[in-house]
Amino acid sequence: MDQNKNLSEIISSCVFKKYNSLPKKGKPAKKNESSTEWTILAGIVKQDQDEFECVSLATGTKCLGGGSLSKFGDLVNDSHAEILAKRSFILYLIDQINDLISPTYNNDSIFYLNEKSDPDEHNPCETNIFKFLNRRLKLKNVYFHFYSSQCPCGDASTSSLLSSLIDSNKTSKDQIASDPQIKRKNSTSEYNNIEKFSINGDHTKKNKRFKENDYTNSKDSEIKILRGRENLLKLNSLRTKPGRFDADSTLSMSCSDKIALWNVTGIQSSIMSTLLDPIYLHSIIISDYFIKDEVDRSLNQRIFDSNGIFHPYKLNRLLILLTNLEFIHGLEAVKNNYPNLIHIPCEASIDWYLNKKLTIDKNIQEVIVKGKKQGSANKKNFEKLKSTSRSRLCKLEMFKAFKIVISNLFRYLAEKKNINLEITDVEKTLNEKTYKNLKLDSAEYQKVKHYIKNSEFKGWIQKPDNLENFYT
Repeated sequence: MDQNKNLSEIISSCVFKKYNSLPKKGKPAKKNESSTEWTILAGIVKQDQDEFECVSLATGTKCLGGGSLSKFGDLVNDSHAEILAKRSFILYLIDQINDLISPTYNNDSIFYLNEKSDPDEHNPCETNIFKFLNRRLKLKNVYFHFYSSQCPCGDASTSSLLSSLIDSNKTSKDQIASDPQIKRKNSTSEYNNIEKFSINGDHTKKNKRFKENDYTNSKDSEIKILRGRENLLKLNSLRTKPGRFDADSTLSMSCSDKIALWNVTGIQSSIMSTLLDPIYLHSIIISDYFIKDEVDRSLNQRIFDSNGIFHPYKLNRLLILLTNLEFIHGLEAVKNNYPNLIHIPCEASIDWYLNKKLTIDKNIQEVIVKGKKQGSANKKNFEKLKSTSRSRLCKLEMFKAFKIVISNLFRYLAEKKNINLEITDVEKTLNEKTYKNLKLDSAEYQKVKHYIKNSEFKGWIQKPDNLENFYT
């Protein structure tokens, strides 16, 4: 127990130290004499034997509604801290690959090359580039830990929210379930009717009202997708991001659902899965009040059927730990520091990842507001955002980063193994692929993910295909 407590404090301290070292831009602040901001912090910490280092972090509580999604991939859809920290971690992985294949490599990458023998490797063609690159990279003996200042939204936090609601209302679960006035605090008529969307131009447009599970690939009419805090008594449920009651409904699944899925797919993303084995989180450390058994149930136990999971994928189990260390800009800390003010969630999100090629003053956070860089002009209909306005975490910019690292890795291996295929042929192959095409090249990853979404997580919301049919 003491060892786990020590681990949780080391992990959270690592994330806090990095967060506190970053400039104030994008962080919560006192708005005026009557209100002040708060946010959620998440981060990923690398453990190499007894050394710990924060490699990515993010803050955020916002998520774009379905009507704001873009077919160009130029907006960040989900700006919850946990999701941004994971996306930032992917950029860290890309940077680590570039370090490995750099002429000045000094053995500090987390990866090493898998010197496998492939019968086709001396004569690769455009059609087997990804077979040639498949899992060429291996992770050294390092672990990754996840920190969150608040229990992930969705199924993992419903019981603790219900408990808080009972305490604040001095009422029982049965009353909450039956009293429409109390239920209204966690559910509105909008929660019982999520928008159905279709894509036209660059934004998703409201098409018609629909019932909860209408917008899924599921043929099982009994499966129901719950929105946010609707029906807190219903456990083991897939939920979308909460959003405001009067706001456009989101098409993003809750952080609980996404983290549970990471326990099978890993956190490296589908495209990176063409290059390396899945990377699993070792633990999750949470600052805020939560019910440990419920978090374990939600993140570790909802997916239990391993029949469709095959090597190198597995059913990972997170170590779940509490830390007593408090995040300075978390809701409870802000309430304690400003008890007489109104507490509002910060509009901005920040994202950061470790890039050792940059000096400390350059390796600072990016700030995201409404899916794009802070200070950017509003997006015009049917127009792609300028590159200067796009976040490095949007799909389009990450697509570019993926293509560059794939080309760099191929060039490195081709020179190492005296392969004749021109790099221009590789780049031509990549340029002919849409973002969706490149994701589908990770066949094993897609097969495992498809299995989970058609078994324990049947009913997972599938966004319209043309949200990912873009080129760089």
